Amino acid sequence: MGISRCARWVVFAACLLLLAACATGGASLRWQKAAEEYARLTSEPTPAQWRVGSTWRFKQMARNGSTVLDVTFQLTDKPVETCSSGDWRRLKLIDGQLDGQPGGGRFETLQAYSVTARSLLLDLTGWCDLGGIKGVLSGRSFLGETTGGPFTHGQFNPERVVGVYVEDQ
Repeated sequence: MGISRCARWVVFAACLLLLAACATGGASLRWQKAAEEYARLTSEPTPAQWRVGSTWRFKQMARNGSTVLDVTFQLTDKPVETCSSGDWRRLKLIDGQLDGQPGGGRFETLQAYSVTARSLLLDLTGWCDLGGIKGVLSGRSFLGETTGGPFTHGQFNPERVVGVYVEDQ
């Protein structure tokens, strides 16, 4: 006596559900860890060097180690609107160039930051859906990664971004 066609489909569907549950469990664990890390970072004070008038330099490195972006900004307290929710403030470009902007640099861009305790978000374009930079402030330094950009073989590959406190203006 063999297994009926219907029984085979039931077993097949059960296996698919089991695989989906395993895959979802891994994603759920990653989300849980990310939420715990964010809760920890937002419970700690913002470093004293991150304040209006201070100057910070940021470098973005490609996966091959070359510098993609090298810019210096002064923090302002001027509120700005971005595509993301939250309390965003304008960054004043002091040094460097933002190449590769939409429209080949023919359109005005907006640079902004949103800080919650030690968690920092940067938007260097002001254009929706182009991604940004997220990371962690630690005293006189910042370590983060891009949150959008080019896809390689169908996958997004974040690029490392480091920042250092330069001085107060």
